[in-house]
Amino acid sequence: MLTYGTVEDSTNLKSLDEILKKSDVIQTSDLFSESLEIQVSSHVLYVREGEYATVKKPTNIKYIGSGDATTCHILIVSDRHFIGVIHLVHEDSVFDEMPKLLESFGNECDLYVVGGFSDAKELSLPISSTLVKFLSESDKTFSIKLWQTMELNTWHDETQPYPKCIGVAFNIEDNTIHKARFSNRGPELSLRSLIVSLKGIYTSLYDTDKTYLVIPYAEFKPNKQYGSLVELRDDVILSHFSTSPHCEPPTFCDDIRRGFKFRAEKDSLNVYKVQGQPLYFYLDDDGNWAPVET
Repeated sequence: MLTYGTVEDSTNLKSLDEILKKSDVIQTSDLFSESLEIQVSSHVLYVREGEYATVKKPTNIKYIGSGDATTCHILIVSDRHFIGVIHLVHEDSVFDEMPKLLESFGNECDLYVVGGFSDAKELSLPISSTLVKFLSESDKTFSIKLWQTMELNTWHDETQPYPKCIGVAFNIEDNTIHKARFSNRGPELSLRSLIVSLKGIYTSLYDTDKTYLVIPYAEFKPNKQYGSLVELRDDVILSHFSTSPHCEPPTFCDDIRRGFKFRAEKDSLNVYKVQGQPLYFYLDDDGNWAPVET
């Protein structure tokens, strides 16, 4: 069930149109849009496209969040004992992947959704609509605290639409949500991207029992053909690898090139310390993810 308001005075919401037209939702979205963006550099669990994570409270992680969501959607769920985030890429993944995120949560959860806008290709709309369908049909009750998608997350210049916000960080210490950019996105971004591509399913990034960031094991070998792609111009990379080339962050093309270089040069034998075993990282005293020595 999807609701907005207090327990005593809540409204059940069953369609995206209902949410986008609800005055209180619009007001909360406007206030969020006007808020200051924070820079996050440490004590953060950053979830990239095709990943999800659940963290048990209390924790030494201060921020949990994600970024670079143009047509993608970032969903954050919180209850008394857990906080979780997932970065949804396509509508097809909603019904398959959301249950994995929600396994540990109780029957009443706070909900924050950021990402997706009124893009010309209408790629955001199916994700928003499918997400509403999943949440409204769930046995759990989700209380909307922020819904920042579609027209609520769109501004226009003279020629085309842009998303107002593409990154978000939730402060676990004080239960506040912020527009955010991340100078620290955690370890092995290229490896994590490759794993999502190879496995074709979302990967769980965090072990709540060990309190480790976990990068699953995957077998792969160098593919030299990717080496030539490192030299591609920005406009070529944007046109072939972005759903919304005009509004990607400055890091987008270099991230793609690093992924090409990784794919051309690396294999699982020289990436994983123990073959068949994941990589584990712990949050050190400086707030950075350091490898667990085996």
